[in-house]
Amino acid sequence: MAPNLATIVTLTPSKARYQITARATRIWEVEANEADKPYSLDMVLLDQEGDQIHATIPRRLINQYAETLKEGPIYRIQHFEVVESARSYRPVTSTNNIIKWTSFTSIVEDNQSLPIAKHNFEFYPIDNLAQRTNKLDHLIVRNYSFHKMACRNHNVRVTLWGKTADLIEESTIINCSEQKVVIITSTKVVDFKGETQVQSTYATKVYVNLEIPETRKLMERLAYLQKKHHILHIVYILKQKLKYIEWRYISCTNCKSGLNEEGKCRECKNKIDCPIQR
Repeated sequence: MAPNLATIVTLTPSKARYQITARATRIWEVEANEADKPYSLDMVLLDQEGDQIHATIPRRLINQYAETLKEGPIYRIQHFEVVESARSYRPVTSTNNIIKWTSFTSIVEDNQSLPIAKHNFEFYPIDNLAQRTNKLDHLIVRNYSFHKMACRNHNVRVTLWGKTADLIEESTIINCSEQKVVIITSTKVVDFKGETQVQSTYATKVYVNLEIPETRKLMERLAYLQKKHHILHIVYILKQKLKYIEWRYISCTNCKSGLNEEGKCRECKNKIDCPIQR
């Protein structure tokens, strides 16, 4: 029997045979004690509905799929297991389920069938980070620069460990000649000596000025605020010599007589709502 065509949100832990079409938006190795042997090859899959799910390939199967599976393309995937995640962290929050590769899993690149976004992030405000301290069920945060990242007068220190530190050059971030929007995914929030900090995990990816609507919107806002700040500091002094002022008076629309302080005609005593300047 052919596998059931499904979307990510409909996947449940069962013996059902599923087939999905999804984009591998992020792929990373989960390191083990042996430096040269990863524990697993993990990824985030994104479907046409915008839903995401964590998927994992066990160590014994990595070589079988490593050459076929790349970050970015859309794949048609079938003959996999759907199980409830037993891990202490979740790189996505839309589901607690996880796709587990088997030796029978089939994966075929399919970039023609469905329009699927290249990225989908679950942004978390910097000023709420303290609430996420030592919680690993939601590992995503947005920040604006390296080391110290500012957002609406809130700062947070970011530490990138191991291979993740090579994903970004500090000179790229501290260059003040242009605005930078940095997206750091799958991080964990910790409290270090009373300071809320963000640290990378195996799943962390770093993007600088990524072409997505959220980045464009933020850059436009930063440019506007910078322009507004400059305008507030511009002072103009106008000097002019007054040579002549022409004589005029406010008159009644009926008899052309002048009006008193109450706006009434001095001759016909009518209240004039729209007087004429003469």
